[in-house]
Amino acid sequence: MKEFDNIDNYLLGMLSEKEEQAFLQEVAQDEELAQQLAQRERLISGIRHGGRGELKAELEGYHQKLNLQPAPPSKTLTRRLLPWIAAAASILLLLWAWQSWSPPQTPNHYAQYYSPYDFPAALRQGEAQLADEAFQNYEAGQYAAALPLFESALEHQPDQPILEMALAFCQLETGQMAAAQARFEKIYLAKTPLLEEQAAWYLALLALRADDPQQAQQYLKPLAVNPQADHHQEAQALLQQLD
Repeated sequence: MKEFDNIDNYLLGMLSEKEEQAFLQEVAQDEELAQQLAQRERLISGIRHGGRGELKAELEGYHQKLNLQPAPPSKTLTRRLLPWIAAAASILLLLWAWQSWSPPQTPNHYAQYYSPYDFPAALRQGEAQLADEAFQNYEAGQYAAALPLFESALEHQPDQPILEMALAFCQLETGQMAAAQARFEKIYLAKTPLLEEQAAWYLALLALRADDPQQAQQYLKPLAVNPQADHHQEAQALLQQLD
């Protein structure tokens, strides 16, 4: 299954720069592949932090997807199971490789704390109808489908930071980390009301993902000292872990 090989090679850092760019471009254009990548990242992070229970839950999910009922072994059943057996084996191999290549004691703060922002209705009031479909896809987790819609909406409303923020999350979810970071920095530096603190939080997580805890602390400290700030408690807890 070529898509699983490409995902694993990307997560292990085994792709050349040219191959990585091609893979990320494919992820941006293929919603199913983007979902597989996000699922694999979440699963690996969960197993590394939560142990066997996470893997058991994921394999049970595969079972439910296939809607299998107890039945005698058959060639048809075997053919249906092969892709999922291959996926499970690939996950275990990838985990073994990560365990061998990276220090197990290093926490993955990005995976621990990251989740896409749930835009409250109040922030979306007044947005043009053009963004409605984009937000519907976003709320459904269809980030690859939402991404070009937000881009189009932003072209018509370039002064709307809410669209900028939503587009940044779609880019994060489809592997376009550098582009997402640039958008968060734009929102943060503009000190956009209601969104500046959100941008600071996600910039801190991206800094940790890039193994730059000092940069992350610069974003986290203002959130940690302000009890009214968004992500105040999370920022305090994360700073304690970084000390």
